Amino acid sequence: MAEPAQLPIANVARLSVRLPLFLLFLLASVVTLLVLRAVDLFRRRPVDRAPVACLYLKVLCRLLGITLRQHGVPISEAGLFVSNHVSWVDIVVLGACRPILFLSKAEVARWPVIGWIAKAIGTLFIERSAGRGNEVKTKICASLRGGAQVLVFPEGTTTDGRTVLPFRRPLLGAAQDAGCPLQAISLCYLRDNEPDQIVPFVGNDSFQAHLVRLLSKPAVEVVVVFHEPVRRSELTGKRLASHLEDQVALGLRMIQTVSAGSSLAPGDPRHHLSDGRIR
Repeated sequence: MAEPAQLPIANVARLSVRLPLFLLFLLASVVTLLVLRAVDLFRRRPVDRAPVACLYLKVLCRLLGITLRQHGVPISEAGLFVSNHVSWVDIVVLGACRPILFLSKAEVARWPVIGWIAKAIGTLFIERSAGRGNEVKTKICASLRGGAQVLVFPEGTTTDGRTVLPFRRPLLGAAQDAGCPLQAISLCYLRDNEPDQIVPFVGNDSFQAHLVRLLSKPAVEVVVVFHEPVRRSELTGKRLASHLEDQVALGLRMIQTVSAGSSLAPGDPRHHLSDGRIR
């Protein structure tokens, strides 16, 4: 009878430690970005925020109780990453893997403190209204031509992390216009070897309530799979979107199968996840 009563106490204990550390992290981030802004003014040219953001997001992963397991090799040159979308936490995780510029919905820019930080590290904000696709594509293309790596979520919304929604095509053309490769990423959050249901940020959930739930729960594992990149001349349009979607969906199924402990036939490519490799 004592065990059920201990769970809320453990949650409160975790929250009482993690929440102050998270607030301290936000303060440190703001101070760092203000210092970088001052350096910008002194040098009269901007300091590249991406490596700094990558370092800070690695720290934030630890503060949020996220254990990161990565498979595959990310491209090193300018290119467009495409991933399935589960939560705002995706940006923390993928930003900890690579110095990436993010594409985010315009509402995030209005979040207290978080929105200011997102702007300061170069996040590209988009309006969801129709007719803005070409404008967003132009922004992405300019960033790619400038040598950046950019991340987009072609599903256009978040999911519960178990499946992949159809990929939208318009933004994918930015990589081809810039002459850059695309690389698909499969992202899966696991708790007790099952798809996690705390990290997904869906429906009308608020950021504050979601953050409190996340900080109060035990550590969650996230598996990130970088797939074989697609070069400029290989695929276009609908075939390109379908190919990237299939890569992400297959990676998600592989992660879930291996995590569930299902037996695999000899030579099955899903063995690459268990031995730390993916092709």
